[in-house]
Amino acid sequence: MKYDMSTNNLYPHIFRSHILKLFDEIYAIEVGYNRTPQGSRWNLRRDVYILHYITAGKGKFMNKNFIAGDAYIVTPNELETIEADAESPYESYWIMFKGTKADSVLKSCALPRHNSVFEFNETMQCAMLLKQVLNVAPVNETEEAYLMQGVLYNILALHMRYYPESTPPSFILSSQIKNFIDCNYFSNIKFGELAQQLNYSRSHLYKVFKATYGVSPNEYLLNLRIEKSKELLSQFSVNETAYSTGFNNPLYFSRIFHKKTGLSPTEYKKKSAP
Repeated sequence: MKYDMSTNNLYPHIFRSHILKLFDEIYAIEVGYNRTPQGSRWNLRRDVYILHYITAGKGKFMNKNFIAGDAYIVTPNELETIEADAESPYESYWIMFKGTKADSVLKSCALPRHNSVFEFNETMQCAMLLKQVLNVAPVNETEEAYLMQGVLYNILALHMRYYPESTPPSFILSSQIKNFIDCNYFSNIKFGELAQQLNYSRSHLYKVFKATYGVSPNEYLLNLRIEKSKELLSQFSVNETAYSTGFNNPLYFSRIFHKKTGLSPTEYKKKSAP
C-alpha cells in the first residue's frame, strides 16, 4: 500500500510497503522517497537493511558528510545517526529489506555491511527505479510485493557491476568452486583445469577455497563423495557405489571410506541395513 506522510509540500514523505512475505532469503519490505526538514536529526536503531540514494541536498550519516549522488546503508541493530543540512537538506529514495541471506548478498555485491556512507556511480539510476515503483498502482498486494521484489533485484544487479577490484572477491570464487564440486562430484574433476577455466592459478584457487571453507578443494570433494556414497550403499553394491561417486578404483574407495568412517563399505552397508 502507498502512504503519503508529508507534513506539507516542502517536505514530502511517501512510501510503499506490503505485509506479504513471499521470499525468505532476501525480500523487499518498503520503498520510499522523502525531502528532509532543514537541520533535522534522528537517532534510530532498527532490525532491517535500508539502502538510501541521495538525489539532492546534503547531510550527515554516522557523522560522515554526504551529497547528491552518494548513498548510505543502514544495517540491522546498529545505531543510526542521521542529520539533514541546515541550509540544503537532502532528498533520498530508499529501499528497505531483510532476509536470511541478506548479509551474504550484500557481501557478494561488495556493499558495506555496517552503517556507512559510500559512493556509487548508479545512484540516480537506483532512485529512478524506486520512483517508478512508487508511481505504479498495483491491483493487489501480491503484485505489489513482486514489483518491490523486482526493483530490489534490479538494484542489487546494478551494484553487482561495480566491484572495488577488477577481479571478483575471493568468497565469490570459493562459491563458484564449491558449486562446481557439488554438481560434478561424480566426475573426474581436475582442479588444475578448473583453475585455468576460471583464469586463476591452482595455488590461488586452493588458497581462497581453504580460507572460506577450512579445507582444500580436494578434501571437500573427498568428504562429499563419502557422504554421497553412504546414501547409495543401501541400494547399490560397493563397486557400483564407488563408480557412482567418482572413484575409479573400488579398492581405493574402500580404503578411503574406512579411513573416514572407521568402517569398510561392506560393514557400513550391513550396519545401516533395515
